[in-house]
Amino acid sequence: MCTRYPIINRVSELKVHIELTRFVQPEKIEIDANERAVNEKSQYCFFVCTTFDSFLNDLALFHISRFDIYYIPIHDMKIKYMTYDMSFGKVKFSAFLPPSTSSVIPIGMLDMRSTFAWLKRMKRKNKDLKWSKLKTKYPYAELETIRKENNMKWRFCIDGYYLESPHIKFSPGRMEYRKEKNVLYAGLCVNSQNEYNTPIVFERNKRKMIYCTLGTMSNRYLKGRDFIRCLVEVIGKHSEFDMVISLGKKGEVFPIDKIPSNIKIYDYVNQIDILKKVDLVITHGGAGTIKECICHEVPMLIVPSSYDQMGNASKVHYHRIGLKNYSMRKTFFEQHLNKSIKKINVVHLEKQILEVLNDQRFKDRISEFHKKIEEDNEKIHFIDSILCI
Repeated sequence: MCTRYPIINRVSELKVHIELTRFVQPEKIEIDANERAVNEKSQYCFFVCTTFDSFLNDLALFHISRFDIYYIPIHDMKIKYMTYDMSFGKVKFSAFLPPSTSSVIPIGMLDMRSTFAWLKRMKRKNKDLKWSKLKTKYPYAELETIRKENNMKWRFCIDGYYLESPHIKFSPGRMEYRKEKNVLYAGLCVNSQNEYNTPIVFERNKRKMIYCTLGTMSNRYLKGRDFIRCLVEVIGKHSEFDMVISLGKKGEVFPIDKIPSNIKIYDYVNQIDILKKVDLVITHGGAGTIKECICHEVPMLIVPSSYDQMGNASKVHYHRIGLKNYSMRKTFFEQHLNKSIKKINVVHLEKQILEVLNDQRFKDRISEFHKKIEEDNEKIHFIDSILCI
């Protein structure tokens, strides 16, 4: 968390207090960068002070999607910097690996589907009216001058254009189809704390337990309501299973009548706590939940809807630590009509749930996957690299 520094405000005195317990080290850091920021807070940028003796050794980390907002003031302040992102997938345009928004699983070294996926993303970004309007406000002429002076290259990521920069991914390299060169991976980066403390009424018994979450913004998914109804229908027939569903504001978003006794629906739950007890997680495919499932070695059924969820689902499927199901993916007509049309295949959904629950190989593979990630020691390497800058 940091105070946003807009391009138009170049004044004096900036002080930022941050706590990096989740990413780097459990201590508060104060930085006086002799620049002033406005009062608007942002989650997309924070500062790391590698030493307390010299301002020249400070390092700024900012989200790659906000490159045009943060790069110039940081450049003017002569602070070393790195871009970062929280998701899995290729950072920049590639003919070999698809963007994180694509469900393509590459075959071999050169897969033209990856190239087409990037071109499709680029076309969509350039045609997006909001993006076009926003682009006119960015100082591309000034960035081009900096590019020429420093012999830098323009690159394209899923959120637009940026100057090639050192990059951090707060995710494990093993989740990728192939690790990228010149990218620093920070490992799982899972938060061990959760603000919710909802007691779960199920007692742990011989019955297998399922946990379903569509994230904190579940109401935005066009087919989310239909999916939850179908899921309740499927699990309601299996008395040998218990299921906990976290839906946010459940009554307003997913009104369901006659909920079976083996299913409990909550607004919010302590996800870290419940992952220690369940045998399967059914989720939309957010990177945070996937990393937490790996950390607690729980197989997954990913039901993506949009954005990086498609790529995340494909990576889980690729590594065989779970399966993917496209029940919530919108068809062409659903996307343009903003209306759910295609019915969900309940039989296929049930088959996949039973497959993951009953096939011990999924549990074995994710346990081995987690073990290898821990052996990579990426988090230690990440911290050492940051402190050496």
